[in-house]
Amino acid sequence: MKKTGMYSFLVVFLFLLAVNSVFAGGKNEEPKGAAEDQPMTINVWAHSGNPADTLRIWGDMYTAEHPNVTFNVTTHTVDNYKIVAPLAVQNGQEKLDLMDFWAALAPDWVENGWLLELNQYLDQGMWDDVYDGPKSQYINAEGNVYFLPKGGHFLGLLYYNVDIFEELGITIDVNNPASEEDLIEICDKLNKAGYEGISVGNVGKSWMDHVFNDFIGKLLSTEDFNKLKDWNIISKETQLANAQIWKGDAVLEGFKVLAKYAGEGCFIKDINVIDWDPARELFVEGKAGMFMDGTWGINLIRKMADEDFNFSVAYFPPLNGSSAIPSTFGGGYAVPSYVKEQSPEKIPVIMDFLSKIYTEKYAIASMELEPKIPASKNVPEKWLDANLDPVLKKVIADSEVRGASGRWITGWDPEFYSKVNDTIAAVIEQTMTPEEAQSGLYKLAVKLAEERE
Repeated sequence: MKKTGMYSFLVVFLFLLAVNSVFAGGKNEEPKGAAEDQPMTINVWAHSGNPADTLRIWGDMYTAEHPNVTFNVTTHTVDNYKIVAPLAVQNGQEKLDLMDFWAALAPDWVENGWLLELNQYLDQGMWDDVYDGPKSQYINAEGNVYFLPKGGHFLGLLYYNVDIFEELGITIDVNNPASEEDLIEICDKLNKAGYEGISVGNVGKSWMDHVFNDFIGKLLSTEDFNKLKDWNIISKETQLANAQIWKGDAVLEGFKVLAKYAGEGCFIKDINVIDWDPARELFVEGKAGMFMDGTWGINLIRKMADEDFNFSVAYFPPLNGSSAIPSTFGGGYAVPSYVKEQSPEKIPVIMDFLSKIYTEKYAIASMELEPKIPASKNVPEKWLDANLDPVLKKVIADSEVRGASGRWITGWDPEFYSKVNDTIAAVIEQTMTPEEAQSGLYKLAVKLAEERE
């Protein structure tokens, strides 16, 4: 009896121990990534161009290390992405696990619960390697992280043809052109010598962001500026209240500056009939002395121009005490919140992949494709000194002297976006006064707000 009792006790004890082990392990264990023999596809969305190409390169690098994991990168045009991305993260019906993202959309998307909070999954060592500047755009007041930043860009730069400027005796440094009159004088010298002034194409809506940011946005307070973003996401009541900003002095002053430059012949004559690529061609072919673009355009100029094409960078003059250096903006990577419910096994793999992008190997691969302001300390200074484009080096150095605002407009209602672009074109053509431009946009903003359900 004793042996039987001891045997029964031992069986029961071992059974209870096993049950306890199973439940204890299950309670604390995070979802594991795909086993080395378990195929997994990470579906990624990005807007077309360098952002998508970067993710494809990184995906191939990761797959080489983990052959069972593949990355399916779907691209969208910038304009379309702003429409389809909010719908995708809300409904959970798209095959979307990871997305290239704009920091400016962060507050509303987080508030609506559309994005996964990443703190519990972060590799702290990796996060510590991210510079404070990019990092600050991705942490909310509670200290929660919803995005991992990539490198950033400056926008609204004035690239200029060094040879043409030297030929005409035009000198440029970090503080020049220091005023609107300085820039007008430069354009006048170019025009009289048979060159056009600032080459830029207003066909397509991307340039509107530059114009608004450099001629109007800089004159707004940060509070008012931020109220105008995410136009198609905010509530009807908020949109009606924010529409009043369009009646402000800053908007009118911005349009006046734009009209002044246009009236003095600073822009190319075909500005409203061509887009960015033909405008860039005018610049690299030596027909225009300047070209307006962001730092992402440096590589595009290099690819299009002859090897000996010599260009550098200047900036639009400050407006009424605003920051003279163009604004910076950056993107990042986010995970829709529904992934935790639908595909929790993918989260550790996604986070492992994202931790790689800050390693020296991955960071350099990104910089080689698209020179930009690094997000991580893991891009060696020695590599940057040897490989970073000299024009981008100059922008970064100048920004340390003058300061960057770090503000960017995104998320416009499509109808409003198009109207702003048309309004800018009319002001440039001088078929609409700055006062008419301001009034028309204010009325449209109110109309669109009132039509919302």
